[in-house]
Amino acid sequence: MKRNLIAILMCLVMVCCGVCAQAEATAPDLTGVWTLDSIVAGEKTISPSMMGLTMTLTVNANGTIVLDSNGEQEQSTWTQDGDKLLVDGDAFTYVDGKLTAEEPSMGAAMYFVRSDAAAEAPAAPVLLTDVTLADFNGAWNATVMEMMGMEMPMAMMGIGIAVEINDTQVTAAFSEAAEDGTMETVEFPTTCSLADGVLTVVMPEGMEDMPLQLRSDGKMVLAMEEEGMAMNILFEKVAE
Repeated sequence: MKRNLIAILMCLVMVCCGVCAQAEATAPDLTGVWTLDSIVAGEKTISPSMMGLTMTLTVNANGTIVLDSNGEQEQSTWTQDGDKLLVDGDAFTYVDGKLTAEEPSMGAAMYFVRSDAAAEAPAAPVLLTDVTLADFNGAWNATVMEMMGMEMPMAMMGIGIAVEINDTQVTAAFSEAAEDGTMETVEFPTTCSLADGVLTVVMPEGMEDMPLQLRSDGKMVLAMEEEGMAMNILFEKVAE
């Protein structure tokens, strides 16, 4: 099973590299409403509200752009060159989710955030630490593998992991696709223990124990590292 996981990981790396290369060649979508978030002058970061300043850029898909500064609007046109938004000779550069306008001669820069996306973005799930054994109880199926900021359904990889937890007793099942397309499953009973929010499932000799943690979005996470590559396997609880 461990050899199979490494082989699968290597395939995923190849897929991810191909997808990432394609993503890098694709220019970012800069349309939407951008709001001035901060101004950096020298070593100082200034909030626009401290200056009584509000400013938005509305970048429309039809090639027009509207600058609203404290209620006064000015319309122009825009073009895009890679990660740069070009407006009347000025350039706004897209970096880390922000549009940045720099004035090197003054040592200043303005940073705009996409206000419409920021308002809709859900909070990122976090690992829970204040948990009990009972919180893990139930049947769980591995559904997704996270790696390099991407997600890959377990079903696409032809492997499956299922665990059924009842306090300190666990039944673990590992499946992989055979050449004829059927799933071959190995199931065994084992035990687990909880410490510092981590439920450690004891595995047979020759296999590493499984550290499981609960996440704020209701999923259970198995954090792994293979060949120096970190990845998470996400489990969803089976409805009773």
